Amino acid sequence: MQGTAPPAIDIITAKSRVILKNRGNRMTLVKSVVRVSLASALLLMPTAANTGGSISLEEVVTRLTGQSKQLMQELHLELTDNGKPVADVQCGSRRLGRYWTHLGELRIPIFDCKIGTKHLIIDGDVTFYNPQGKGAAEPDSAKYISLSNQKWSWK
Repeated sequence: MQGTAPPAIDIITAKSRVILKNRGNRMTLVKSVVRVSLASALLLMPTAANTGGSISLEEVVTRLTGQSKQLMQELHLELTDNGKPVADVQCGSRRLGRYWTHLGELRIPIFDCKIGTKHLIIDGDVTFYNPQGKGAAEPDSAKYISLSNQKWSWK
């Protein structure tokens, strides 16, 4: 199946529920009061475009540098309290699959990092760009990403 495009997606807005239904080779996503871009919808598909992966906390911090001083302060405090260097922490993440010609295997939020007895959950917006720097909706044209609007919680 390598090199083939993912099935078409219909996006429908409904009230207070999320349902995934297979209809032949089409998938319908019903989601409450949320606008979902095509790129985000592709990430929600249970295909190679949304598999799990791991990433070091060190790489996560590198990607998020300059975006949230408060997050970096909280993270530093938690690492210090637990006596862990950033290089020793691994995080779970979403991994782009083979449909993403130039970005396959890239790890993207949601990042879930266990530090001591706590989990740091980092989410945010992922925007895909083509080589000319314009928004890219198709997996084969996306070559770069940006992460923005980071949100995090400790559990």
